[in-house]
Amino acid sequence: MEEYELPRGSKMDGVFITEALSILDQKVVGPVSWDATGQNQDLRYVKAGLAKAARELGANAIVKFEYGQRGKTNIFGGLIDAEKWFGSGIAVKVSPSLLSEVPDRSSEKLTWKGW
Repeated sequence: MEEYELPRGSKMDGVFITEALSILDQKVVGPVSWDATGQNQDLRYVKAGLAKAARELGANAIVKFEYGQRGKTNIFGGLIDAEKWFGSGIAVKVSPSLLSEVPDRSSEKLTWKGW
């Protein structure tokens, strides 16, 4: 059997996250989503939140990863300066041996570096 190359992605808290549509021999567990509770967070917070949700479902990977920022609107329909990150994807279970060589980014500090 040929060696399988994982799609581009990263690992956060033991969960591999990719924008790819699928991973070899995946078993779909279900959809996951996460919304930031405040401003001034970055993509690592989104990935950490999704990784936690995936682990709670028994998954070790997320495919179809999507993310972005949403602004809030006030009662008059105008945007408030309070954009928050969100993310979603499909939690899947794959062979742990596929993920063993991927470095885990969860040890990198989540700190704000300023402008």
